[in-house]
Amino acid sequence: MSEKLLTIFDFDNPNTYLSYVLKLKQKDNSNFSLRAWSLKMGFASPSTLSEIISSKREILPSHLPKILRALKLNIYERHYFINLIYLMNAETTEEKKYFEEELHNIKTILVHEHSFIEEHYLPAAHIKEAINISEKFIKHLKELEDKPKAHEDYQFNIHFALKR
Repeated sequence: MSEKLLTIFDFDNPNTYLSYVLKLKQKDNSNFSLRAWSLKMGFASPSTLSEIISSKREILPSHLPKILRALKLNIYERHYFINLIYLMNAETTEEKKYFEEELHNIKTILVHEHSFIEEHYLPAAHIKEAINISEKFIKHLKELEDKPKAHEDYQFNIHFALKR
C-alpha cells in the first residue's frame, strides 16, 4: 500500500513542510541533497536552509522569493505558506488569531472550489462517456438496419426479453 502524499495544507509549520519536501525529493532522487537544493534556491550557504528546516532560523522576507520559486507553489499554496510564516512569527494573540483565520479561509476556499469542480466538471466526463456509448449503440442499430434478417432477430430478442 502506497503512502499518501501530503500537501502544504496538511502542515501547520513552514519548516516542517520544507523538511517534508526535501525528504520527498531525496526519495525520488537518492543524489538529491540539502546542499544542492540550497544552492538551487540561491542561498550563499547550505547552512541557511538547514537552519530554517530545523527551526533554528526564521524565514526572512529576503528568503521568501528563493524558497517560493524552488517550491513551485500555486497561488493558494503560496498564500498558505506565507501565512504559515506570519503565524510562526506572530507576537500577539491577536496576530496569531488573524493568521489562523487566514489559513482556515484558504482551506475553506479550496474545499468549496474542489466541491464545485467535482459537482460541475466530473459529471461532464460521465456525460461524455454516456454519449460515446449512445453513439456506439446508434451505430450498431444502423448496421442492423443494413441487415434486415439481423434486425428481425434483434427485434425478436428484445420482444422476448421484455416478456420475461
